[in-house]
Amino acid sequence: MNLLESIKDRVRPAQRRILLAETHDDRVLRAAVQMQQEAFCRTVLLGRPDDLAGQLRGAGGRAADFEFIDPTDAPRRAAFIAAYHDLRRAKGMTPDKARQALQHAAFYGAMCLREGMVDGLAAGSASPTATVIRAALHCIGLAPGVRTLSSCFLMVLPRREFGLEGVLLFSDCGVVPSPTVSNSWTSREAPSRRGGN
Repeated sequence: MNLLESIKDRVRPAQRRILLAETHDDRVLRAAVQMQQEAFCRTVLLGRPDDLAGQLRGAGGRAADFEFIDPTDAPRRAAFIAAYHDLRRAKGMTPDKARQALQHAAFYGAMCLREGMVDGLAAGSASPTATVIRAALHCIGLAPGVRTLSSCFLMVLPRREFGLEGVLLFSDCGVVPSPTVSNSWTSREAPSRRGGN
């Protein structure tokens, strides 16, 4: 079993609600169908069922199998605009700028996460990394006591001789281009290199 399958098996019992925000991207809908088939989470789509039903059928799924958050829901949109304006008022946010920001799927999705409507958010297939990070920082923010946002991604390779049994972890490639060593991590604590890396 590879690392991704192991992660899916570990998270499956929790059945967290994961929102896929960029449903205008066909790749996202194909991923949604796969997620629903593998059942490692509850897949939630940002959009209206009637608008996405045909694309989901084309990807091998059915709208009835998914949960949806309708971004055209006027009362919710108004509440999100007010909340986002309030969050960013000290930085010069106006109601019009808040309204414009929340037209972007990543920002709307981040507000859904902030308000507890979902447990996680996936975005970035159709948006620059900077936009997704800005949405997360502006709408959700950092945990208390945390000053630096960090990121990482995994690559699972078909050839197991690279990385750790075919798994490579890339850290801070898109967020912190010049990371420093933290106080809790020293070269003496670093794991030994394996596989000739």
